[in-house]
Amino acid sequence: MFKKTHIYNFFFTIIVLCSLICRKDVDCSEYMDTAAQVSKGSFRASLYYVDLDHKPTITVYKGGSKIQIGNEIFDYISQTEASIECRAKSNQEAVKVVFNPFGGFIWWGKIGSCDFTFDLPSANSIDRFENISQGIVVGLGLRYQVFPETIVTPGILMDFGFTTSENNIQKFSVDGVFAGIVDSKLTTQETQAAFVLSKKIKNIEPFGGIKVRRDYLKFIDLSSLEYLDGYKDTVDVFLGLKIQIYHYESVMLEANFIGETSVALGLGIGF
Repeated sequence: MFKKTHIYNFFFTIIVLCSLICRKDVDCSEYMDTAAQVSKGSFRASLYYVDLDHKPTITVYKGGSKIQIGNEIFDYISQTEASIECRAKSNQEAVKVVFNPFGGFIWWGKIGSCDFTFDLPSANSIDRFENISQGIVVGLGLRYQVFPETIVTPGILMDFGFTTSENNIQKFSVDGVFAGIVDSKLTTQETQAAFVLSKKIKNIEPFGGIKVRRDYLKFIDLSSLEYLDGYKDTVDVFLGLKIQIYHYESVMLEANFIGETSVALGLGIGF
């Protein structure tokens, strides 16, 4: 059972940490966990806030794409371009839980809220689409513990997962000038496989690994039912550090390199 001082200190740390990570800019998804073994019936969780900055690639089908603004329907992208690299920004607040209910495979789940800003370059302008209300992000995956951690060797595992987010897009701007209200939906999906290792040294637990992922994006206008979609394959190398601050609580820092770059911070709790 928690002592009262642990509870007060834990929530005080949450407030301080949220103020520190409020503006961290990142370019890819976060792993935010170690390769430490989770025994049967146990779990651990992380709570984090992160800003995402993606550069997804989308495909433009023959005939271009149309969007309805009020009672008018417009073409908002050139018909001649086969694929375009865009820029998408998202703020996420998420909780990730890793648990081992039956022994064997270790499962994880993630849920949170997010918003999305999506810049789409057209022939003569930059079209920006934004949501007004919060969307949702969820994920599910499993892990196989290749080698458990020992006194001299690190823990090693393989991780496989799927994460998706959905946002209703209502605001449309052209070159920074508000153009109207739209009725669109933006869906992102990420499929990933990761090789992770970590080693605990007293209260500090470094972790890292390699992650291969495919990001898919679909943007559909709900009035005209026309859409754009596309995917991008990425390989990331990530390094992180987990620092135990109390008996059950910890702070985590993670950075991604090579494929794209990211920095993420969060709080962890585990039994």
